[in-house]
Amino acid sequence: MVPKRFLDQHPALFAAWLSLSFVFTFLCILFALSGIILVIRGLFRSARYIPPVPAEKEIEHTPYLAIDDSWYRKPAGIPEHVSCGGVVARAERGAVLIALLKEDGFLRLVLPKGHREHGESLEQAARREIAEESGLTDLRLVRELGVRQRLDLKKRSWKTTHYFLFATTQRSGHPTDPHHSYIMEWFPIDRLPDMFWPEQEELVRTNAESIKRSLLHP
Repeated sequence: MVPKRFLDQHPALFAAWLSLSFVFTFLCILFALSGIILVIRGLFRSARYIPPVPAEKEIEHTPYLAIDDSWYRKPAGIPEHVSCGGVVARAERGAVLIALLKEDGFLRLVLPKGHREHGESLEQAARREIAEESGLTDLRLVRELGVRQRLDLKKRSWKTTHYFLFATTQRSGHPTDPHHSYIMEWFPIDRLPDMFWPEQEELVRTNAESIKRSLLHP
């Protein structure tokens, strides 16, 4: 402490001392507040929400996974499976619409397809899978559309998928797939959205003109 008599005799020094005391006190408070803010920020950061990893059946319809060329290289000795599916097309007002599926609440689009069951022909399997996943049952076979091969989603098996072109006048249906909850949407074949599986998008785009001819000029 500075003696009171000294401060009374030197008022200028007293004023300077008060100013320094005020600045020192202000800096102490500022440093204390900064420390409190850092502690609070650390607590919030440690409790920050981390979004869950999507379940397997959701992966095809989320942006969490990007399909690259590795899905199209066949490893030696890997099990093989046959799948069947289809491009379902509907003519409306001079345009051709394609049925695509997405999981309820998600955005990634796919064609209806699935495993062939024992005793089924390729066409029968395609019809069943389309009916289960989209609810579309009024299907007129137009022609075989093509075969595409790739690894399955988990890269545990090599899938050979046979695709058929079907025409329909049916606009909606009631899906019965017990493992998925799909929503079907119709898209103009000339304005297709990006699809999850590149080979499915390539299949539709490369056959777009012949599909339009088949539907509009049968």
